[in-house]
Amino acid sequence: MKVSEYVSFDAVGLAELVAEGTVRPVELEAAARQAVQAVDPRINAVVETWPSDDEP
Repeated sequence: MKVSEYVSFDAVGLAELVAEGTVRPVELEAAARQAVQAVDPRINAVVETWPSDDEP
């Protein structure tokens, strides 16, 4: 999922995509992390990110 697609949905819409099998949860996580990396340097809102269970 691209960040541009991710930001066009609210949480309910994202949950529906997962329930339908259109998107996997890991894809949502990746899009969310990319969105944070893109925006946070300008707004400095995220204090800490934690690695996913898939990261070493």
